[in-house]
Amino acid sequence: MDSYLRAREMHLQINSILKTVVLSLLIFTWFSMAHPFYLSVCDLKYNSASKKLEGTVKVFCNDLEDALKRLEQKPVDLIHSINKSETIKLLNTYLKNRLQLKENGKGIPYELLGYEIEEESLWIYIESQTCTPPKSLNIENSILYDFLKEQMNIINLEIAGVKKSWKLNFPEKQVLFEF
Repeated sequence: MDSYLRAREMHLQINSILKTVVLSLLIFTWFSMAHPFYLSVCDLKYNSASKKLEGTVKVFCNDLEDALKRLEQKPVDLIHSINKSETIKLLNTYLKNRLQLKENGKGIPYELLGYEIEEESLWIYIESQTCTPPKSLNIENSILYDFLKEQMNIINLEIAGVKKSWKLNFPEKQVLFEF
């Protein structure tokens, strides 16, 4: 019976890894094609050495610029930013209002470390304060929900080598990951 359970567990782990690989390939393909849909990808991983959640948020630059222009009611140019520190402040405010990480109802604070442009995409780098490896993590992600009702937000999370993924479609904005 133990060997059956081990085999079943191994099968589930392999299945999970394959799903992550296929999902990553789909995401890569989507980001490299023309832009007929609205998507963001949030990748988070717990780093046991630094005891922090580290991650990236990838969005289409033009979609985020459009949202920021509407919210700020002024022109926003992320690609040709004149004042990078002001842009980081703007992105930090936007992200913290739309991406929350919670364990047992308590927020896990994080900082925006920086960003970079890659073709039509914007990569935002984030890092939490020191924390223990979460046993469960509630993630609320409403990035670009302000003006894009077709928005999809994919969340990939890895803790202690266990990878999990979830896709949120507007208006769904919360997912609970348990480890």
